[in-house]
Amino acid sequence: MFQKTSRYKILMASVLAMTLILSQFGVTGIVGAAGTVVSPLTKSTPKPTPTPTAKPTTKPTTKPTPRPTTKPTPAYVLASPVKDRKVISVFSKNRNGRPHKGTDYVSKIGSRNIYAFYKGTLALKGYESSMGNYVVIKHKINGKDIYSTYMHLSSYKNISGAIKTGALIGTMGNTGHSFGEHLHFQIGDAVPHVGHDITFYNGDKMISNGYTFYNAERVLTTKCETIK
Repeated sequence: MFQKTSRYKILMASVLAMTLILSQFGVTGIVGAAGTVVSPLTKSTPKPTPTPTAKPTTKPTTKPTPRPTTKPTPAYVLASPVKDRKVISVFSKNRNGRPHKGTDYVSKIGSRNIYAFYKGTLALKGYESSMGNYVVIKHKINGKDIYSTYMHLSSYKNISGAIKTGALIGTMGNTGHSFGEHLHFQIGDAVPHVGHDITFYNGDKMISNGYTFYNAERVLTTKCETIK
């Protein structure tokens, strides 16, 4: 009996010593009396440190460069040079062997008043054997210096300086080289009588001796879009 007790003490001392040794290596568990492992031995391992995930970087968006826009031709507020105008002779590169740089008008209602088609300043007025009594007004249209000419007037008003759109400037007549009462209305970048040598014509404008003349009726109906 004494021998069994001594053996048991020696065995337990051995188990205790073994447990202490294993604990130093991180091994845990319960060892039975016979030295057998009752519960699974596990080695404690440190938890891995989570690797921080990099946030996705967003590329800066580049704003598209806006395309330059072409400024539209401004719409001009115009006045008809004759009330209820009627065309009796058109703008043409050849009328009876020579160019007709203006447009001839009469009034459908018999009105004889002549009006400035657009605001400007008085450039010329007077009498000439071909034009008769005439008035010339200088305008600024689409960045260009443009002249409107009103011919064959029976008389013109006492006008000077700045002239408003639709201002009454004269009375329709039959003076100068004319064969009936009418208004010869002409628009161009020069005053009349610069010659008759036509180097360009497309229906909207003609170039004569280096100067440009515009189809007056087209200027009125397109609100100056044909003056370019």
